Amino acid sequence: MELRKLRLYPERNFKAQSVPHVSLFLIPEFNRKVYVTHKLLMIDQVHGKIFEETLKYGFHHKVGYGFVEFVSLVDVKNLSKGYLVNDAIVVEVEIDYVSVVKELS
Repeated sequence: MELRKLRLYPERNFKAQSVPHVSLFLIPEFNRKVYVTHKLLMIDQVHGKIFEETLKYGFHHKVGYGFVEFVSLVDVKNLSKGYLVNDAIVVEVEIDYVSVVKELS
């Protein structure tokens, strides 16, 4: 089972909210439902701080496992926050648990 890709949508407006957010998803490389608990992290490259969100229970969203509103785009573009440095954002994932969900007959 492979969970190696992250997909980041820098200005995707899934919920049509007034403040745009960065959306971040862990992408499975298989077509099965899984239960996955993981943390998605965005690194402050200037101050060494970490912004993180934990998905405590898994679900299969059509774009992966993650957060539609991971972090405000305003915060990412604010250079004093340290997330965007030289046109680069550093994101990480920590996977705690993965299990394939069996289909009921």
